[in-house]
Amino acid sequence: MEVISPMKDGTVTDWDIVDNIWNHAFRRRLLINPEEHPMLIAEPSTNTAQQRENRTYV
Repeated sequence: MEVISPMKDGTVTDWDIVDNIWNHAFRRRLLINPEEHPMLIAEPSTNTAQQRENRTYV
């Protein structure tokens, strides 16, 4: 098994991996539909507009 981090230096570099992690956490572990529950996400103030847009899409 290979473990891959979706982040480097505090910045997400692979949004597909983040999407897979969040889907696994919500759907398989918490057994909820994330589209029906609001989520609060903290982010560094140094995030770019593109990073913020990517995060809201996922």
